[in-house]
Parts: sequence; C-alpha cells; structure tokens
Amino acid sequence: MKQPLPPHQLLSVLLLEDSIYDYELICSNLSEAGFKMDFSRGENETDFRQLLNDKSFDLILADFKLPGFNAFEALKITMEHCPEVPFICVSGNIGEDTAIELLKQGALDYVLKDRLERLPFAIKRALDEMHEKMIRQQAEIALAESEERFRDILFSTADWIWEVDENGVYTFSSQRSEDLFDTKLEEIIGKTPFDFMPEEEVKRVAPIFGEILKKRDPIIDLENWNIGKNGRLICLLTNGVPIFDQSGNFKGYRGVDKDITGRKLAEEKIRESEANLNYAQALAKMGNWDYDVITDSYYWSKNMFELLGILPSEIPHNYQEFITLVHPDDVQLIENALNEIINEKQAVKFDFRYLLPDGKVMWVQNYIMPDFDNAQLVKLHGVNIDITENKAAEQELIKAKERAEASDRLKSAFINNISHEVRTPLNGVIGFSEMLLNPDVTSENKAIFSDIIRKSSQRLIKTITSYMDISMIVSGNMEVFNKQFAINPLLDEVYKEFQEQCESKRLELIILRPAIPADIHLNTDSDILRKIFSHLIDNAIKFTSRGSIEFGYRKHSDKLEFFVNDSGIGIDPQKVKIIFENFVQADDSITRGYEGSGLGLSIANGLTQLLDGVLTVETELHKGSTFCFSLPESIIVSTVYQEKVRRIEPLKVENPLILVAEDDEFNYKFIEIILKKADYQVLRAENGAEAVHQCKNNADINLVLMDLKMPIMGGIEATKHIKEILPDMPIIALTAYVSSTDEYEALLSGCDEFIPKPINRDKLMGLIRKLFNN
Repeated sequence: MKQPLPPHQLLSVLLLEDSIYDYELICSNLSEAGFKMDFSRGENETDFRQLLNDKSFDLILADFKLPGFNAFEALKITMEHCPEVPFICVSGNIGEDTAIELLKQGALDYVLKDRLERLPFAIKRALDEMHEKMIRQQAEIALAESEERFRDILFSTADWIWEVDENGVYTFSSQRSEDLFDTKLEEIIGKTPFDFMPEEEVKRVAPIFGEILKKRDPIIDLENWNIGKNGRLICLLTNGVPIFDQSGNFKGYRGVDKDITGRKLAEEKIRESEANLNYAQALAKMGNWDYDVITDSYYWSKNMFELLGILPSEIPHNYQEFITLVHPDDVQLIENALNEIINEKQAVKFDFRYLLPDGKVMWVQNYIMPDFDNAQLVKLHGVNIDITENKAAEQELIKAKERAEASDRLKSAFINNISHEVRTPLNGVIGFSEMLLNPDVTSENKAIFSDIIRKSSQRLIKTITSYMDISMIVSGNMEVFNKQFAINPLLDEVYKEFQEQCESKRLELIILRPAIPADIHLNTDSDILRKIFSHLIDNAIKFTSRGSIEFGYRKHSDKLEFFVNDSGIGIDPQKVKIIFENFVQADDSITRGYEGSGLGLSIANGLTQLLDGVLTVETELHKGSTFCFSLPESIIVSTVYQEKVRRIEPLKVENPLILVAEDDEFNYKFIEIILKKADYQVLRAENGAEAVHQCKNNADINLVLMDLKMPIMGGIEATKHIKEILPDMPIIALTAYVSSTDEYEALLSGCDEFIPKPINRDKLMGLIRKLFNN
C-alpha cells in the first residue's frame, strides 16, 4: 500500500491524453496551482498498460476519448491493476449520464477541460480521500491487532480474569483459573466465589462483598483466601467494576484476581526494608518518607525534596513543621487519616495538596503504612506520588461531561423548539389556505384569513432566519462585511420595519439620537447592525403591552453606545444571566404567553460580539428593560468617501420582455402572474445555462430576473457570462440566501439589484417600473 504523500512532495502522475496541446495545458494549470508533479504521458491503451507495468503512480488523469480507447476501458484496467490510485477523467464534454456512470464504476471525479480551474481542487480532494482511506485501513488493522493482542493477554496473563452476574455467579473465566483451583474451566461457570473459600473466610468476606454489591461500588483491593490446588491456601487480590447495560440496569461485575500468596507470606519478613525500598525512587514524581512517632522526627528521600522543590536543610523537624507545608483545607484530612490508622491499625491511601515555595499547589497521592509495637503506633512509612496532572485531567473530564450534558439538553431544546415554532405558523398557513377554498367564505373573512396567512408566513420566515443566523454564529461561518454608511437612515429603516407592529399594540415607537452632529457615518457591517436592532426591538415589542419603546444611540468618549429601552414586564433578576442562552425565555413554562424561538437575544449577543461589541441589560421586574450594546469608537468614520454606485439607466421600451431564470415551478408561477398582470411579456429559463443561451439568441430580452441557485449552472456564473456578452443587460438577483456575503457575491458577479426571497411584490415591481421609467 502506498504511504500518504506529505504536502508539496513530488507526485507521480499518469496523464492519458492524445492531444499534446491539452497535455501541456493541464501540466501548466497544475504547476501554477502549486503542485509538484512528475508526468508520464500515454496516448493509447498500449502506452497506458506499459506505463502501469513500468512504474507506480500517485494519480491517474485520463481523457475520455482516445484513439481506439476510452476512459471506461482505462478505468477498468486501473481497477484491476492499481485500484488504490485515484482516477480522474479530464475531458471536453462527456455528458452528465456518462460522467455519473464513470463515478459509479470507480472514478473519483471528472473535470471538463473548459473548467480546468476545478482540476487542482479535484486532485486535492482525491489525495485527501486516498489519505483518509489509508488511515481507515490502518485503523482496521490496528483494531484487529488490538483484539488479537487482547486474546493473547487473556490467555497468557498470570492474573485470573472473570465476570459474575447480578447474583455473584461466574459467567466467564479465563484459563488462569485452572492453575489456581482443582477445577476445569467449564466447571467454574455457575459457581460463586464463596464456593472456593474456607468457611471462616466466607463469613468474613460475604458481608464486605454484600455491602459493595448493594451500593454497586467497584471492588478495590479486596484480599480473600481460597482453597487452591492440592488443598493449599492461596490469597487473591480482587479488583472489579460493576457492569450496567445500555438502560442502566445492573448486570454484575467484571474483574481481575491476582495471586498474592507469596507476597502475603513474605510481608512479615521484609516489613522493615519495605518501608524504605518498596517504592522505587527512580520512578518519576515520587518520593518516600518515614516518620518516627516516638521521637517526632522525619526522614525524606532525595526525590521527596526534589518533588516539593525544597532543600534538604529545610526538612520539617517535627509534625507541626510538616503541617505548615500542607494546604490549609487539607490539614483536617491528614488528621482524620492518622486517627483511622490508630483505630483501624491498617494502611491508608488518600490524596491531599502541598503548598509549594513558589506558591503553586501540588496534588499528591499519599500511601501510609503504619508500624505498631504491642498495639502502639511507633512509625509511619509513606510514599507521595505527584498526581497534579491527573487531577487537572480529571477536572477537564468533569467539565467535558458537563459540556456534553449541556449539549444534549441543547439538542433536545432545539428539536422541541423548532417543532413548535415551525408547526405553529405552518398550521395557520395550511389551515386558513384550505378555508379560503371554501366557496361559502365571505369576502370579509377571506381578507381576515389572508392576513392570518401573511402574518403566519412572516413568523415562519422570521423563525427560519433565526435558526439560520444562530447556526452561522455558533459554527463561526457568519462573516462581517464592513462598509461606510450613515447611521440615521438605518435607524429610520428600522423604525419603518416595526412601526405597524407597534401601532397594532398601541405602543409608541421613538428614535432617540444626538442633535449634534446631525448624522454619524460608520464603517462596519450595516446588515448585522440592523439585525441586532431588529432582534432587540422585536423582543421589546413581544414583552411590552403598553407604554413605549425607545431606541437609538449616544456617543461616549471612547465608544458608540446603541440602546433599546422598553416599558415592558422586565426580567426576573435570577434569570438575567441565562437570557442570552439559546432557546431561553425568562418565562419558559408551557403556558407562557409569548411566542418565539427563544433565540432573539442570543442572536443579538452573538452578532454584537462579531462586531467586537458587548451587549448588556439593565432591568427591573414589571417596569421594563434597557438593552445596550457598545461598539468600538474606531468604527466612526472621520472622512466620508463617496462609494461608487451602480446605476441602471431607465429603458424606453414598449411592451418589455422579461426573462425569468427560475428552476422552481411555484416561484416562477408567482413571478409570472405578477409580471403579466402588469402587462409585461415573460420568458422562462429553468437553469443558468438556458438563461445564457436565451440572452445570446434573443435580442428582445430587456431584463433578467436571476435566481442564484439553479441546476446545471447557478445564477452567479450565468450572470458573469451574460455580462460578458451583454454588459448593459440589467439583472436583478432573486435568492433565498439573504446574508451580506450572498448580496456581496451577487453584486460582484454583475447583478444590478438584489431581492431576497420570499419576494416582496411591491419592491420587485418598484424596481422594474423604475427601470422601464413607468
């Protein structure tokens, strides 16, 4: 298998091309794109086979039609000879069906020769996919090796691996059990651990195991004596973890038993030396110590000094000096451990913190082994292991778990919220649309139903736009396009947007702005700024039943502050911290009286941060709220430049012909009805390529309405082609993509105007009438 190629490494490429001109064009194109390639050229089947036999390649580029040979045959040979090598067809015009068939048979991509700018991207994708495939294959091999390694370990380990069910009955046993007991492997299954213990040991261990089982705790270092081969006693150290199924039901335990008989028999003989030598000083971040209880004195190993970063002369002389090194919050923990040693007369293990000389905190695992003389504690032998990094990792795991749980809650909220906020207005649209078809409905009711459908549709559009905006913000894909604009006209536009809504609720909508200067010019993204105001004012209207809503801006010494103030219900102080979270309203009960996705304030906050601003709120329950967002003073323009404005000269045409490039049947029908009702001639193109063709061949076309997303050829590309042959042809972009990026790309391609979908009939007809001067 070929190894993946590092960036900029020389690629060995087989180029199957009979045209020397196309061969040189492709080579030049790829060289300009920055690829380093060693090309081998073939012109027919014989050349192709010979090249494949002579050397290996990283990539195969093949023309579709060659003398007595074609891409299908070349692909078949490739699949037989070197199926791992990416195969890309580079041809003049092979048709969509042929291209699809090539892809089905194993070609990775196809690129038309008149679109060679795509070839570098296709090659990069091919190499990336080859690399990913190789990684997957290596992962599969590694998994198989891991499984085989596990099986080898299972059968060769000196420890006994087992599983028991919820009743403590063995359901699995490794072969090691045959070495420990006078019992065959299959005879272990169905028995319990107590079947192998002496009666007295059962009485001791059964209550311990019963308590662990009741709490579903892990089994940690449980020593137990068993009757082994030939009736000899063996001591096993048992460790195990509880098993739960996917529903959380307890299924038993899985664990390991280690034979520690030899260690237990030798403990009495080596206890004195074990205190100093049991813990190797060579191990990183480990130190051992001794404490003489009778003399109240310490001994520290060399590594203990290095661990804590203190000099040997600074060793604590007694217990009180040692305690000064311990974190104040952990002093009681050490006192409790000492009491446990005295009372239980056994070793203890616990974690605590040191305060280091440089002010940092070190977590250590402390293992203490006591020495008793006639029941009196005389010495302590201990080991400290630096576990600071482990503790940090543990905290990160806890935070990751909390983030994952929060993510799950967010997903559930998203699903529930989107279902409600889409279905509710959709119910109004569908329900009242069906009622309009009833011939018995009066004209007055039809007007009411139509208004309900319009308002429900607007709510649905607002909901979908909010979901799109929050998705772009969270994913980091929303871009900022700065341009100069005057702030006062933008505020006037926002006022017009909400004037009717405020009047319907009898709310007074007021713009507040400084008298001097008369206007301020900014250099920022006006679309994002408008959206921030829109979400804040929409929120204010929603939660204000009487009074007024004020919005505007004021200039401070180092920043520009915008605000929206309302006399609404205000916000509970306990919920102020969460109102900027996704899908949150201060009243989140099922009986809340306010519609909405709960995204408005989180979107406004995210958009404010995109403009390097900060959104804050001051509120008083039952009296109202003021939302302020400040932007850097650097966005204020001191020198205003005149932006070059795209102008469409009015056309003097009788009975104009308008070409509508729209692939959706319903959208086209809507536009056709509007235009024909205004006595315009209408011609349709179902894709960008057809629109270009009709503009080339029909000189009577006076205007193009161009949808940007269409099959075969999109509106952006079609606009560029039309402007190349007819630079004065007016083109109005129609699109469901409504971000600043989309408008920027549309105008950059040559579109003269930009109208978002759903299409506003009055705005569209206003542009067309202005164009034709009628």
